[in-house]
Amino acid sequence: MQTIREFATALRRRPGVEAVIVSGRDGLLIEGTAGDALDLQDLAARVPSFVSEAVGLGEASRLGDFVTGILEHDQGYAIVSSIGNDALLTVLTTKSVDLGSLLFDVRSQRSSIGSLV
Repeated sequence: MQTIREFATALRRRPGVEAVIVSGRDGLLIEGTAGDALDLQDLAARVPSFVSEAVGLGEASRLGDFVTGILEHDQGYAIVSSIGNDALLTVLTTKSVDLGSLLFDVRSQRSSIGSLV
């Protein structure tokens, strides 16, 4: 069985992936890997507010529970996915990433990642 660190490292090696962060829903960093310029703890702390709003939108719109959110920025994407009841996976990418393939992998591995937390 793969560890969280091994999963994050493998995902970070994909072309276009700049950072992989596994955090608690409270914003505390569990595991992460990124270039030196990024503060993983700061990034992890910012994710819960986005998720909170996404949960509220799902409730108000009757679309159901939050599963995955994608934010597009000028320089790339931020993908945030719920991995179990207590953790979140955030993947930061460049614009050149194969977004479809990455989303497929995140979706297909979400439950196994959640069991590691």
